Amino acid sequence: MADLINSTLDDISAVIGFSATVRLAANYGDRDVNVPVVVSAMHPIAKLIGISRMNALHANWQGDRIAVPSLKMVESEIRRAKILSLLLQGISTYTIAEVMTLTNRRVYQLKKEFTELGLLGSELGRKT
Repeated sequence: MADLINSTLDDISAVIGFSATVRLAANYGDRDVNVPVVVSAMHPIAKLIGISRMNALHANWQGDRIAVPSLKMVESEIRRAKILSLLLQGISTYTIAEVMTLTNRRVYQLKKEFTELGLLGSELGRKT
């Protein structure tokens, strides 16, 4: 697994915080957002994240256009965490594949990756 790199969501979160970033991404994900030149409490983004967070966003990106990513990466990480949890419980790769609507091969690839990362024991010798 490659090292995680910062995304625009990391940059936004550093300025306005995690919760406000999640709200912004949930509502504007996969779109460009124009940060207004003049802050108004009536602006839809200000209503969504609050005026203090809007002021922070404005201080960093006044008049700029920000490409706000979706939360797909988060959803993917939650799914991976669920698969890891099931593997740690000893659930077979076949059962996990069925429950998570994946191929057995993909679950086995993830199992191998988790093992290489030291998140699972090295019982890869047997396919379950």
